[in-house]
Amino acid sequence: MEALVIDTEAWYEDANTNLRSLKRDVGRCMTESASYEKTMWERIETELEEINVENLGFDHPICSGVLDIKSEPFTNMPGSVSDIFKEPFRKYKLEQNHDIMEACKEFIQNEESKINIDEVLGNINYGEWLDKPEELQDLTKRMLESMGEEGSSASAIRKGSRKIARRADYMMVAQFRKNAELEIVYLETGRPNSSQDKRDRDHKKLIHFSKDSIDTTRNIKNLKKIFNQPSRRQNLTIFTINIAGDVIELYAMQKESGIYKYCLIEEATIPLHMTSPSA
Repeated sequence: MEALVIDTEAWYEDANTNLRSLKRDVGRCMTESASYEKTMWERIETELEEINVENLGFDHPICSGVLDIKSEPFTNMPGSVSDIFKEPFRKYKLEQNHDIMEACKEFIQNEESKINIDEVLGNINYGEWLDKPEELQDLTKRMLESMGEEGSSASAIRKGSRKIARRADYMMVAQFRKNAELEIVYLETGRPNSSQDKRDRDHKKLIHFSKDSIDTTRNIKNLKKIFNQPSRRQNLTIFTINIAGDVIELYAMQKESGIYKYCLIEEATIPLHMTSPSA
């Protein structure tokens, strides 16, 4: 069953409907699985029974029928159970490559060596823009152009209008054939001093983007033809990147046995540090 779109006016009714559907799908997975996987679904079922959606908020992943590794019901689970949930996503995890790491370090060192604070700020008067007028004009033009870009097509389909569709900071679209496009990567980014609240809001936003994109493969005729084959539906994965503060996270979403599964693939600390003339 497709999860209902949450109505912010009576969201808890739709959320409870989605939770009941999720419990039913989890119960079916529990019946059809064995060994460690069965143990995982049993624990998920137990945790879901304790959840009251009104205590979560309308934008919580569970309210949209999504199992998110960073949210309930996994927050109270032992790591061994969460690891079973992560198993199908491990194929996307890249092994550390020494050559790439060294190339990145060299790039950072080269960029840092180009920064000369005295040269940049030495002849600046108080109240003046650091950038040249023509650079500011070009930047303003590009900002206005980006604001005029259309929002996510997948979000527009769910919301019923492009005018109120969500906008991702960056988005990658794959074209399979004529008039058959699928949004496959979303990215949200923030300032180096972004708050945890900003990071959490972007996390939820990316989850909704991913779910909307997967749903388009059943709602759009041209995409339905492509993903009508079980093997293609099974391999369909939407990726997201969340950059907030000094952390970058890579996630993936799949829909398996009717359940939307959102899992962390990799996270890393961005080596940010402030520099000053006295440093």
